[in-house]
Amino acid sequence: MKVIGIVGSPRKKGNTELLTAHALKAVAEEGITTELIRLSGLDIRPCQACFTCFKRPQPHPNKSFY
Repeated sequence: MKVIGIVGSPRKKGNTELLTAHALKAVAEEGITTELIRLSGLDIRPCQACFTCFKRPQPHPNKSFY
């Protein structure tokens, strides 16, 4: 099992990230793998409705946020 904490706050090292990291630390102490994902600073854009995802099984070629 793996627990993922996703922080969507635009402030790096803010309260949201600190609380998420604290929760993940408690989970990790139980022997469960954890990962913290920060969305701030990533270039995440909305869907362009190009239907590339229907034409091939791979993710969209513009995967800057992966």
